[in-house]
Amino acid sequence: MTKIFLLGSHRTGTKTFGGFFQEYFEDMTSFHQYDLLRWVNIWSNMYVSGKMPTSMFHWLLQKRWIKAINQYDTKWYVESNGFNYIAADYAKTVFPKVKIIHIIRDPRDFVTSYYNWVKRPTKANKVKQNLPYWNVPGDQVNAFSRQEWRQMDDFQRYCWYWTYKNEKIEEIYKRDNTNYHLLKFEDIIHAEKRAETLQACLEYLELPYHSEQLQYFDRKQNQSKEGLLTKWRKWSPEQKQQLEGYCGDLMRKYGYSWN
Repeated sequence: MTKIFLLGSHRTGTKTFGGFFQEYFEDMTSFHQYDLLRWVNIWSNMYVSGKMPTSMFHWLLQKRWIKAINQYDTKWYVESNGFNYIAADYAKTVFPKVKIIHIIRDPRDFVTSYYNWVKRPTKANKVKQNLPYWNVPGDQVNAFSRQEWRQMDDFQRYCWYWTYKNEKIEEIYKRDNTNYHLLKFEDIIHAEKRAETLQACLEYLELPYHSEQLQYFDRKQNQSKEGLLTKWRKWSPEQKQQLEGYCGDLMRKYGYSWN
């Protein structure tokens, strides 16, 4: 069985891809999120923050997460979410064939989408915002002092999350260049590059490509509604400057610019 993990900083189209694989391929199990992955997320963030030893982290993954995956015996198994950006590295030591797809998105669109998604007035979001290690504490991974982290607002933290997670995913998985594939969200959404992008992705996964698959990505899925944060072109100069400070170098490396 091939295990496929689609990783990203959240709000990067992982759910869309999960549905795509489920719809177009037989003998495949595909998940976006399930309850256990929320714990995988918390354990991972505790681990990178130095609050959980490696042995305990791997033991929990083996006893809970790997055990859950092993329930399925389809030819392909897909998890598409931002929760196991660390855990997938352990899966590579357990399973003989693991494929990593790293999906990136323009940080300006990510921050807007994530901000409006997280700030929805739901009970679940209120719990998550106050749940320890739901996200990575920047002061505990030595990116900021404790005082600096406390003074940052959510907008600034979301900018930093984008850089931190994408750099971490590259750092961990790109070293295995035969089992790492980088994909830009915009290249699959916009029609101009969609065929080339999807074909390259499926070739990497050793899955068949057919032109009729392209129409799937015309559907609007899992959108966040405009809310507290407007689209980036309407941001204040201060907000644009803040995102540039946290994300500028990496966004240009990925080919995003302010033009």
